[in-house]
Parts: sequence; C-alpha cells; structure tokens
Amino acid sequence: MWIILVTVILLAAGGMATCFAVLRFQEKRENQKIVSDFLEAYIALEEETSSEYLYQTDSDILSEELAFSELQKSLAQKLSYEITGASLEEGYGIVNIRIKNTDFQALMEEIMRGTDEISEEEFENLVMEKIPNADSPTKEYECTANVYRTSDGRKIEMTVSLSNALLGGVPEYIASVAKGK
Repeated sequence: MWIILVTVILLAAGGMATCFAVLRFQEKRENQKIVSDFLEAYIALEEETSSEYLYQTDSDILSEELAFSELQKSLAQKLSYEITGASLEEGYGIVNIRIKNTDFQALMEEIMRGTDEISEEEFENLVMEKIPNADSPTKEYECTANVYRTSDGRKIEMTVSLSNALLGGVPEYIASVAKGK
C-alpha cells in the first residue's frame, strides 16, 4: 500500500515539475517573440507598431509614439539581430540579443580622419551618406531587453544596452566624448 502511495506521489510531483518546466519554456519563447516582433517593426520603420511594444510609465520621457529621426531611419536600415537566449526573473523576463549595426565610433573616426574643421551641415551630410554604404563600419552589440506582463499584454522596457545598439553606438560615443576619452 505504501509503495503505491509513494509511487503516485512521485508521479504527480514529476508531472507537476514537467508542467512547470513547459510553462517556463513557453514564457521564454513568448518573450523572445515579442522582442523579435518589436525589432522587425523597428527595422521596417513602423513607428506606431514599434511604440505599441514598449513599456511606458508616467515618468517615461518617451512620447506616446516613436518618431524616427533621419539618423534613426538610416541606422534601422542597417540593423540585423539574433536572439541569443532568454531567462525569467521575478516579475519579468530578460531576452538576450546580438545586434549588428553601424559602429558610430568608427564612423566618426573615419569622417574626422585628416579633417581639422567641418561644418555641422557637412558633418550631418557625411554621416547620412556613409551609414547606408555597404562598407561603412559595423559592430556587434550584446544587449538585453526586459519584458513585462502588463494589462495590455507583454511590453518591452528599453534598456541602455538595447537603446545603444538600436542607435549604432551613438549614446556610447556621446558619453565617451563627454568624459573626454
């Protein structure tokens, strides 16, 4: 009798563990899909759709909808990505992404090489001209996106690493210039 009871308990516990593992796997996959859908909309320059994926609080500086600058549009056209993993934390998921995009630091060095002075307009024209070129410098950015469940479904929190990758390292470059490096 005890053997049967122990067997039933072990089978039930094993079944519950399997169920739990399947649910966690499914949650990770759903988080990866949300991030992939966001990135596809971003690359396609679908501002409204991209905005719908972003988690925003009342204190966010983001507007209701993304409005792509000309620089963002150029950078988005160069972007490619690979989802490299996912994990679950208490209350949210983390999706790991490898994004290949323009290397703004290298692009700046290329533009400024041999140039003492350049007007702002010339600079902007050179940047916009060089980004779409097949031979413009690129870099792989390892980044994460946090995914939260909200009343509107799953939403992505824009992380510093994701923002930097989407913008081809522009924020990182600006921070390095500000620090004097």
